[in-house]
Amino acid sequence: MINEDDDGAAGRNFLDKKHYITPLFKIRSTVPPTLYNGTLPTTLVLDKSGKVVFRHEGFANYASKDFISQINTL
Repeated sequence: MINEDDDGAAGRNFLDKKHYITPLFKIRSTVPPTLYNGTLPTTLVLDKSGKVVFRHEGFANYASKDFISQINTL
């Protein structure tokens, strides 16, 4: 997960509070606008080769059966 909030600790605290086990990264360079144009949240899903297979701007229900099915096919 990449956290672009000004307060990086807030992102870690959120993950810990929810008991999510995932790495949290901070961007060190410019992100290409094809991946991120400034809209928060932006969700990207990459396949095993690193190809973007899903991109969504804004909030969404990632617990839906359809989304989980798509992830499981990767």
